Amino acid sequence: MFASLLQQSDNGLTARTQILDQIRMIPVNSNNVAAIGYCDVCRVLQVDFSNRKCYRYQDVPSQVFDSFLAAPSKGRFLNSVIKSEFGFDYQLVP
Repeated sequence: MFASLLQQSDNGLTARTQILDQIRMIPVNSNNVAAIGYCDVCRVLQVDFSNRKCYRYQDVPSQVFDSFLAAPSKGRFLNSVIKSEFGFDYQLVP
């Protein structure tokens, strides 16, 4: 579905934004992380925090998302793997 939206769109940026806005967020049990979601097509990990800020991390392999979802401590995994080990580029979502 998402791949066809990218192919049909004349404006790839608009299509990508529409896809990312539809990421299914999964609530998680964490003090700081409220929910996480992933877009396979765009390889984007979205993290919604308890303070209502939302970040999208770019070019994240699906295996990293799966490990994040399974991690007993979401905050520890975010800091040690996503931010430190891989240092993924990210952006604050308005």
